[in-house]
Amino acid sequence: MQWYRDGAVVGGAGNILGSVNPDVPRYDADNPGERMTGISGSGNFALKAVASENTKKLAQSQAKLVITGNHAQRGGGIGANGAADMGEEDQDHTLCVKKEWSENTPEDQKTELTVFLKIGEYELDAVKLNQENNWMAEFTQLPNPDSLEGGLQYAVVENPVPDHFQPVYQEAVVNDNTISVTITNQYEEPKGNLTVSKVVAGNAGDIEAEFTFTVTLEDSSINGTYGEMEFENGVSVFTLKHGESKTAENLPAGIGYEVQEAEANADGYETEAENSQGSIPEKETAAVTFTNTKEVTGNLTVSKIVAGNAGDMETEFTFTLTLEDSSINGTYGEMEFENGVSVFTLKHGESKTAENLPAGIGYEVQEAEANADGYETEAENSQGSIPEKETASVIFTNTKEEAPEKGTGNLIVSKLVTGDAKAEKQEFTFTVTLDDKTVNGKYGEMEFEDGVSVFTLKHGESKQAENLKPGMKYTVKESDNEGYKVTAAKNEGSIEEGKTVNVIFHNEKEDESGTPGKTYTPSSGSSSGTGTQAKSSSQKGSSPKTGDTTNLSLWITLLCLSGFGLTSAALLAKKKR
Repeated sequence: MQWYRDGAVVGGAGNILGSVNPDVPRYDADNPGERMTGISGSGNFALKAVASENTKKLAQSQAKLVITGNHAQRGGGIGANGAADMGEEDQDHTLCVKKEWSENTPEDQKTELTVFLKIGEYELDAVKLNQENNWMAEFTQLPNPDSLEGGLQYAVVENPVPDHFQPVYQEAVVNDNTISVTITNQYEEPKGNLTVSKVVAGNAGDIEAEFTFTVTLEDSSINGTYGEMEFENGVSVFTLKHGESKTAENLPAGIGYEVQEAEANADGYETEAENSQGSIPEKETAAVTFTNTKEVTGNLTVSKIVAGNAGDMETEFTFTLTLEDSSINGTYGEMEFENGVSVFTLKHGESKTAENLPAGIGYEVQEAEANADGYETEAENSQGSIPEKETASVIFTNTKEEAPEKGTGNLIVSKLVTGDAKAEKQEFTFTVTLDDKTVNGKYGEMEFEDGVSVFTLKHGESKQAENLKPGMKYTVKESDNEGYKVTAAKNEGSIEEGKTVNVIFHNEKEDESGTPGKTYTPSSGSSSGTGTQAKSSSQKGSSPKTGDTTNLSLWITLLCLSGFGLTSAALLAKKKR
């Protein structure tokens, strides 16, 4: 219960009521003025009793007489034909509250507090404890606690309790009519947690491998068990496998930490550490994740060869490479993937390489124009799996030719080089050996002597022997290919009547950077398969087989100079004689 002035009374004497003084303002709840804690002297007083809801409930539970609906012209109250005594003289009690702080409390944490008087379950009046009142305050004019019904007692409660504190209520000390209670606030340092987790990823990651971690706290005085971690001088060492984690609980908030992995970026793993350094958060958990990824990759090269005397080397052919892993997107070497699919075009002698694909995943390559427009299509290695640290080579050969003369067959030798851009200018020597030693002279583009023809080819070039006798056996060998991985298709066999046999030699070599299978794509106009020089002379759009006339003027000039030299020599000889 709190009392405030509520206007004033004038006149009246003895048992005669006075009148309200209009010059003195009445009680205003928004501006109640100073609370009255006592009255001294005699006279007329106009007072306002302000009771909280809890006070009203407590009074109703303790009162022996309750008067309701009491109204009067000049206020309400209790009237008696004589003196009315409220309370008992010399029975007022005082409850003194004192606040103390634990020794480890930082000065900036000692802030003003609110303490409520509590009777039973009811919180009543409140006092403030702060440095200005030396952390002490009193509840005064309290009834004798023995007068409370139902065994109720006085108590105090701190509300709210500041963060990081635990209040300890000392036993009350009673001295006559004074009750003293001391509340000690024990400071608890703010705490937080730290969790370290391990993730192993990649198609070559070992999820059973153990990885060693060291957690170092900046406070070296921390020792003992904190949750799942054991610390000595602020350091904890432990191991984790894929999917495992450890949590240190109730570490002092705000201290710095660092987590290191002994095996980071070792044994072919790439290690990514998330949140490996920082501070312990208050009432939260710092999450540290180490992800070790180990990917074994390989490459895939798709190459195009057009063969036959009617093949068009300028035609573009459309290819679709489909990987069994549809999550692959983006650029891989020379191929662009969307949901594991890459679509591209190639001409004769061209290739494309997808680099650093996950080893072991399956692939399939299809050509949209296969076996169309008069072409016969042969696909080599068009299905399979990406090899580890190597290159899968897929070759599509489209052959289109005019039928050989009746009773004869043809033989084509083609050259494909991948993996080294310098291979554009390198010549490889081929030897075609027939089992019929009587074959001599020119057969198409090959010159035979005793059944043997020797010639050279660059990347994208080919030579064709025409009108050979069916049934003859042949062997094709390549030389000058040291340092290359050589794959030969149909390099041994027999001439078939009315057909053309396609022999393909594919040479693969690492480029200067050491990347296997990087495909060389010939530039426009080079002799490697995109210009007329790379075509067989009998193919569509080729020039007659009359030799190279591109430097005719140079030969004429040299011939004239040679004649001039011979004439000069003759004149000198005559002069000497």
